[in-house]
Amino acid sequence: MFFLRNCQIFHTFIFDFNTHDNMVKIFCVNTQTSKTFPEGTTLMEMLPEFDFEQPYPILSAKVNNVSQGLKYKAFNSRQVEFLDYRSYLGRSVYSNSLCFLLTKATSDVLPDAKVTIRRPISKGYFCSIRKADGSKFTQEDLDRIQTRMRRIVDEDLPFRRWEVRLEEAIELFSKLGYEDKVKLLKTSNDVYVNYYTLGDTADYYYDVLLSSTGYMKVWSLTMYRGGLLLRIPDRHHPEQLAPFIEQPKTFEIFSENLRWNKIMGLENVGDVNLACAGSDQGRRGIAGEENRADRRGDRPPRPSEEPRAYRADHGAEQQRQIDLLQATEHPAQGLRSASRIVLDGRLLCEPSRHAETARRIV
Repeated sequence: MFFLRNCQIFHTFIFDFNTHDNMVKIFCVNTQTSKTFPEGTTLMEMLPEFDFEQPYPILSAKVNNVSQGLKYKAFNSRQVEFLDYRSYLGRSVYSNSLCFLLTKATSDVLPDAKVTIRRPISKGYFCSIRKADGSKFTQEDLDRIQTRMRRIVDEDLPFRRWEVRLEEAIELFSKLGYEDKVKLLKTSNDVYVNYYTLGDTADYYYDVLLSSTGYMKVWSLTMYRGGLLLRIPDRHHPEQLAPFIEQPKTFEIFSENLRWNKIMGLENVGDVNLACAGSDQGRRGIAGEENRADRRGDRPPRPSEEPRAYRADHGAEQQRQIDLLQATEHPAQGLRSASRIVLDGRLLCEPSRHAETARRIV
């Protein structure tokens, strides 16, 4: 009898311990209060338990100061701050999701068309759409895409996130013809990456997206300067569109930058990453040759090792000028030419003395 009673007490203790162990404590920044939830509870399920003013829909959250979607599941105690469109992260989540919505609608209306999100401008995003048959994009095409976008919003389709091995993601986007994303993924050092799907359309985003399309009630799509302008809500009044602001000079600067990017073959982040990787390999090759030359003893002296041209008949000021000329011909590695280093409006005539100061300023 004593043995059975002890077993019951021990079983009760283990049950209470496991029940406590399966709960997580969530501190809500919005209310400055804490609540406990079962492990695996999503932020969307937690939201109704915290009572705070919500003038606009909650779009995402900061979990331990990291941006997360509302489908995020908490398996450990966390600090959570719920965000709406007025926050920077909330606007980022909304804008990324809106861009995916445009891509999905275009894929449905114009199969095999290529959508390019160029740059934020005029309180929106400048986009271009290149049709598969090479024909000109028309107002009729825009109207069809906009109608399809509205329908997807009304259907409140979910954004689904998938975590796969890097090789699987590269294979997927290679089949879809997304060469820019393939280049980006190939230059990633991650073992696993996340991508999103909306219906049967897949896309890669580094940041999180909304939980579903029903949140995107405010937006507009118009023809603009040979492309499209995807307009977004106002940051202070998310219930209305941000006021359109014409920025012709900024647009021209961006266009010129795009032309130079094409000339250099750097049209996307993947191209830049590949170019940097190639440059690093080149520098490593040069460094290796110098090291081998050092071991052979046939490396020519570096500029910093060349003897200084002192002359007995030169005064101190003349000698400083000679030092300046030599430094100009062979500037120190990682610094600008000595003739171009200016501190408080004065030319630095003794770069060796001010090298550390110049390094901090430049």
